[in-house]
Amino acid sequence: MKIVKMDNKARGITYKNNKIVFVNNALPGEDVDIKIILDKRKYSVADVSNYNIKSSKRIKPKCKYFGFCGGCQLQHLSYKNQLEYKMNYLNEIFKSLNIRITKINYSEEHNYRNKITLKVKEKIGFYKLNSNEIVEIDNCIIADNNLNNKISCLNNLDISSVKQIILKSFNNKTMLVINGNNNISIEKLKNEFDYIYINDKLVYGNRMIANIDNIKYLISPNAFFQVNIKVASKMFKHIKNICTNIKSKNILDLYCGCGSISLYIANIAEKVLGIELNESSIKDANENMKL
Repeated sequence: MKIVKMDNKARGITYKNNKIVFVNNALPGEDVDIKIILDKRKYSVADVSNYNIKSSKRIKPKCKYFGFCGGCQLQHLSYKNQLEYKMNYLNEIFKSLNIRITKINYSEEHNYRNKITLKVKEKIGFYKLNSNEIVEIDNCIIADNNLNNKISCLNNLDISSVKQIILKSFNNKTMLVINGNNNISIEKLKNEFDYIYINDKLVYGNRMIANIDNIKYLISPNAFFQVNIKVASKMFKHIKNICTNIKSKNILDLYCGCGSISLYIANIAEKVLGIELNESSIKDANENMKL
């Protein structure tokens, strides 16, 4: 089967009997034998059983869990080719608007995420690709090293009643969020984490604070915050420059979350109004405004 292109989930696309087939871990230009793992009326999903011809762009993934863990889908491409894939996909989306993207800026390839969400079901890890089965991990190469250093200590935790574990890292401090039974002993974990939450309740430490440039933000256990601070800084600066150049007096920040962009650009406008459906995010935004 000849792979003709990739879809928005980084799966290869081929056709069998005029029906589209999405092929995991397959690149354009490759010739592969496939095994159908899901067959629907309009499409099928398949795994590769054999590579007859491999793409010259294929590289050996640096993550030992790639192909099993469902977290990353592009590590069989170089970072340069990953950006090319993303740019082409964005241009497909914006083609009808006559918008053309010619460049995506480079950032860190690894160890950039300040948050990971670990699934728990007798073991701790990430979901296997297309499955609810857990792939147990001891390291995630896109996660902040502070988070990777904490994964091993979770083995000391009684996980029999735990459903999910969230780890966050800002300013060299780490937060542990445990979702599940609240009768968990955390005494051994106090030496490892600066902030510990159980089911949204702070049981150890004070509120965590993150910085994007000179703006401070309180970090809640389950609320959204930018997972890549360096990219967020570049993005926020770009937005601020646009608003400055058009001399914005009143700015409307839709889906404002905890007010991250609102606060970043507040000093260039007379008024910034944030709109958000999530009440806890608005509470955080108002606290961040005071901070």
